[in-house]
Amino acid sequence: MITRTATLESPPPISAQPRSVKELRDAADLLSRIRGEFCEMPGLSLTLPQASRFFGLPEQQCLQMLQELVSAGLLSRRPDGRYTVKLPAA
Repeated sequence: MITRTATLESPPPISAQPRSVKELRDAADLLSRIRGEFCEMPGLSLTLPQASRFFGLPEQQCLQMLQELVSAGLLSRRPDGRYTVKLPAA
């Protein structure tokens, strides 16, 4: 009998997951939409559950999108877990 244990590791970035062309296009569209919302509202500061509701995505998918934007340097994740536009260094 094979048993699996759950891990709390972060999912791999979207770019590291095998995807079809349509899935890549859909992911790129989602990333563009999320980036656009944060850029249009620079004061926007969302927790993962808030972002999930705001963008109408399941939390896991929303987390992957937000992590991708953090990795790209467009968003930052504050110590309290909120995602915000990454401000340029002063």
